[in-house]
Amino acid sequence: MIIVIMLVGIIVSSGELGLREGTLLFFIGFASIFLMIKTMHKTLTQERHVLPLETLTRFELQTNPRNSVALFWVVIALLIIPVATQMILDNVFILMQQYHFSGFFVGLTLLSIGTSLPELATTIVAALRRENELALGNIIGANIFNLTFVLGMPALLSPSTFNINTFYFSFAVLGVASLLFSLFSLGRKQRLNRGKGIFLLVCFIIYITVLCVAHSLLT
Repeated sequence: MIIVIMLVGIIVSSGELGLREGTLLFFIGFASIFLMIKTMHKTLTQERHVLPLETLTRFELQTNPRNSVALFWVVIALLIIPVATQMILDNVFILMQQYHFSGFFVGLTLLSIGTSLPELATTIVAALRRENELALGNIIGANIFNLTFVLGMPALLSPSTFNINTFYFSFAVLGVASLLFSLFSLGRKQRLNRGKGIFLLVCFIIYITVLCVAHSLLT
């Protein structure tokens, strides 16, 4: 994830999102997926018979033969997400016009929080069910997917430019936050405890506050 962030920063540091940048972002995204699948296959091959029964959670031990029901709800959820996203976008545009917010500011605050709520809900449910690896994988995977495919798709479909000065600050915050997250996860106990979570949450609140104050001063 850290490597992907660094590569994306280098690619878009020119202030342009065009065909070349979009192609490179897609290449990094597919390369990341390939490496993750290869690593997962190697890990599963080496540890195929490592997990004893007592290490499995009660949710892993539960079996549901009605796979069609589970598939049905997955499809329903996938259909709901685009509708909810469209509702968020429509109302964000209304707020932008009414209060004269800049698109970059809205994207960093209201829009990013709104579109990240499904990820937040997924992570919370996974954590409550003691599926810690699922929660962690969701965060890392979402970051990589957003930086490569989500950013690369509009670059391919509609090449554009952006203000590089406003980009530098937010991208630096992204790098620092991801580095802290990685360091916290790679500690001796490899545990993201409540104290670290509160620290990261406070950092995010400070970041949003700084953005709001800076935006109000500039406008």
